[in-house]
Amino acid sequence: MEVARRRGAAAGLDLIDEIEVDAVRDLAVGRTILEAGCGTGLVLSPLSSVAKEAYGFDLSIGMVEKARARGLNVALGSVTQVPFKDNSFDFVCSFKVLAHVPDITVALAELARVTRPGGTVAAGGDTSSGDAASHASMTAEEMAAGHEQGVKDFLAGE
Repeated sequence: MEVARRRGAAAGLDLIDEIEVDAVRDLAVGRTILEAGCGTGLVLSPLSSVAKEAYGFDLSIGMVEKARARGLNVALGSVTQVPFKDNSFDFVCSFKVLAHVPDITVALAELARVTRPGGTVAAGGDTSSGDAASHASMTAEEMAAGHEQGVKDFLAGE
């Protein structure tokens, strides 16, 4: 029974990853992309096949090692101190990460910092808690120019 339950949960997570990839694939085509909190690369890997260049980072060295074993260009780092230079990416995405960040404003500012002018940031909430409605995207300029209410609206998916 436990094995069947784990298999079911894993299938659910695979489905969530597929939905996330499908939701942002068009934003990655031909662009330089970054996945913040890429884990083992289950989202980054299919996006890398359509992107011009693909990068990722994760807080866990174990996850980074598994992503690198998949042949992905991944660094160790935190979403509150993104390990890339300003204006490096056309598209930045992050899924299932922001719900675990104590200061989400800092994390969103970091994602905007590494996004080029005219680029896009797509961020998703913790779908395991049924918060799929928190997925949203906006341009880096909208994110950087946003005041406190703008960030709240972004997080609310408005």
